[in-house]
Amino acid sequence: MRFKTAIGFVTPIKTILSAYYGKQQGDKSAFNLATGYVLKEALLPDGLGDYTIDYPKVLIAKGDLRGLANGAVVAAASQELTITWDDNSGQGNATTTDELVVVVYCESLDLFETANPAGTRDLTTVQMPLPPYWAGQQVQAWATFVTADKQLAATSTFLGAVTVS
Repeated sequence: MRFKTAIGFVTPIKTILSAYYGKQQGDKSAFNLATGYVLKEALLPDGLGDYTIDYPKVLIAKGDLRGLANGAVVAAASQELTITWDDNSGQGNATTTDELVVVVYCESLDLFETANPAGTRDLTTVQMPLPPYWAGQQVQAWATFVTADKQLAATSTFLGAVTVS
């Protein structure tokens, strides 16, 4: 059940995990590394013999690029999320042209929405549109930065859970 839960969660976002979750190690792809991490770190027993995802522990990307500073998410009108962060360009290897990648998951619908890219580091705010039928649903959100050439990624940030307006 552990493996089924982990695979069921990560497979829909395989493209993002494969691109931004660290570097291949031997015969383990980035996607395999991400799956292994979820299996080891982001599963909770539900007390009924099954497992649930521990959302704050999930990583959608892993790397050495400077990550989000003070990242946050709030529900906005018309099924949109407002994602904010501080511009930390110039700190470490962060630049204004780094691209924001956002992953949003709705457990009750078992669906993901992604934005790749959603904007650049210097913007400090983006709107993430969601489908109208997500209104009233609780969603989980993560974000990360990747370089414009897609060669480096930051370790992702769990932004939190919000209810879509």
